[in-house]
Amino acid sequence: MEDIESIRFRAENGDAEAQFEMGDMYLTGRHVPQDFFEAVKWFSKAAEQNNLNAQYNLACHYHYGQGVPQNDSEALYWCRKAAEREYPQAQLVMGHIYHSGEGVERNDTVAASWYRKAAEQGLADAQNNLGLLYQLGSGVPQDYFKMAYWCKMAAEQGHPQAQYNLCRIYFLGQGVLQDFKAAANWCRKSAEQGYAEAQCFLGELYESGNGVIQDFSEAAIWYRKAADQGYARASYAMALLYKNGVGGSQNDQLAVEWIIKASEQGDPDAQATLAGLYRSGLGVKQDNDAALKWMREAADKGHPDAQCLLGDMYSKGQGVSQDIEEAIRWYKLAADQGDSVAQYNLGILHLGNHGITKDLDRAASYFLQAAERGVAYAQYNIAIMYHQGNGVSQDIGEATKWYHEAAENGVPEALNNLGVLYLNGQGVPQDIEKALNLFEKADEQNISEAQIMLGKVYYYGKHAPKDHAKALKYFLKAAERGYSEAQNYLGEIYSKIDGNYLEALKWYSKAADQGCSSAQNHLGILYAQGKGVKQNYRKAAKWYHLAAKNGEKYAQFNLAELYRLSRGVFLNYIKAMHWYRKSAEQGYKRAQNMLYPIYHNGIWTPKNKFDLIIKYFIVLVRWIMIDIRRWLVFIFLIYIFCCCVMLLFNYFKSLVEVVKLIPFVLKSFKF
Repeated sequence: MEDIESIRFRAENGDAEAQFEMGDMYLTGRHVPQDFFEAVKWFSKAAEQNNLNAQYNLACHYHYGQGVPQNDSEALYWCRKAAEREYPQAQLVMGHIYHSGEGVERNDTVAASWYRKAAEQGLADAQNNLGLLYQLGSGVPQDYFKMAYWCKMAAEQGHPQAQYNLCRIYFLGQGVLQDFKAAANWCRKSAEQGYAEAQCFLGELYESGNGVIQDFSEAAIWYRKAADQGYARASYAMALLYKNGVGGSQNDQLAVEWIIKASEQGDPDAQATLAGLYRSGLGVKQDNDAALKWMREAADKGHPDAQCLLGDMYSKGQGVSQDIEEAIRWYKLAADQGDSVAQYNLGILHLGNHGITKDLDRAASYFLQAAERGVAYAQYNIAIMYHQGNGVSQDIGEATKWYHEAAENGVPEALNNLGVLYLNGQGVPQDIEKALNLFEKADEQNISEAQIMLGKVYYYGKHAPKDHAKALKYFLKAAERGYSEAQNYLGEIYSKIDGNYLEALKWYSKAADQGCSSAQNHLGILYAQGKGVKQNYRKAAKWYHLAAKNGEKYAQFNLAELYRLSRGVFLNYIKAMHWYRKSAEQGYKRAQNMLYPIYHNGIWTPKNKFDLIIKYFIVLVRWIMIDIRRWLVFIFLIYIFCCCVMLLFNYFKSLVEVVKLIPFVLKSFKF
């Protein structure tokens, strides 16, 4: 072996090989102290004499800034010189440079050209990289056969990444016949060389039993090998083994420990899971701040579930200040990745009930996306929008289709709406039997709208024989759940059919208190007629007025009658005319019949003004007399009360005087 002094002598005398040897010794610290500056000096001398190894090494020093200031232009210059002289490692680096765009404009076509030159010289790294470009179709036409060819060339040279890539090729059947056993074989070769990604995938193969005999213990061994190298996905896989108890190894505490480890290693699935644990307090102490931190970590990595959950937190103000705009931002990020729950939530927000501007077009678009991915309530909502023509063109056929989808996916409300379509023959042939069947299925799931529909069917007898007992049964179910329409119908059945005015009063009152104008009118009638309650025109007027303001034409007529007859209100023909007109404009015949003689015969017009004033005066006096009587009764009661108080006062005063005499009486007895 030549000694160092001899090599130095030759190098100083211009021998390029000796100059390279000197540079390599200073680079590696072999026989001399490591010194990058000296290494660069000798590599430069050799490179100037076209020594390929020296040119390549000098390029590396300029690229990494070792012994010289970092300089991509110089690195590219020397690397190109070596590459053009068919130095395979330099050609590989040229491929890297153009693929990454370091110091040059990125160009995968040029990168593929350099990789090919090196690959054809048998360089495994270049063969593997060229195979990946063929897989992606980047810089070359996508070609799975060529991908498989080049990856196999590298794999057969023992290249661990290429072996793993070839494993995936066989597993997916890309460019080769799908072969799980071959996939497992190449995966094992890579894993045994310590390639963490292959170790993790080999664990997955053992867990699933693809290409190997299923063995959870073996799966855990390979997961742990990858996890010990810091491979986050393997750590999360270990967590799932313990969490799910696969192979009888269920251990919640160890599962949480592995989830935390995988999260700290950066696995977004683990981070999203850990956020959920902190949010719920399962296995860890409940901590909204920690939940938010890990949720954001996963969301920032593009994890759609985490983005959607973060949207939920901002939407509901859970652990953060409520911020609908921020919720929409996160939902959109998840929705753009195809997250169906986020798409559904965006649809709900754009309906305009959450402090943002209503946008039915966007709502329909998001509901349709989620519906096509099988979200049941998105299918129900888009069906309603097609049914009503909101945000989309009205299309009963599409509405029917989506109601069917939603119903099959367990949305009971869809059964009711579908029943309405079949009952009325909208978009489908009319089928009363099918409609009733759908209503009954919805009734079994306590859908009050279906119960009301069934009640109406049996109450009116249009689509089935009248059966007031059945109608009562169905209306009662919905009424007890607080539906005012059903409560109003119960009132009608009890008052008009059963004659049970007390029960009618009860249900009309419940419905009227919820603003049901028909019930308010019926309640007014009960008070006006004194049925089930003491007759009281003032209360009747109150309920008529509430219903009339809500547009109830019958109540408008009834209120006009009270003003005309001065019952419970002051006589007022002007108000009577107003309410008659309102009722008549809605087509109520009795109101129209009342208006005809008023206009035709000039009743309540200026020519009868004197009579009108006299009538007003008489009514006014009558009301004043009623009030005087009330005041007299009130004053009399006050007088009686005062007399009682005085009597009690005198009684107690006398009692006190008697008590004062007791000592004197006792003294007289002593004598």
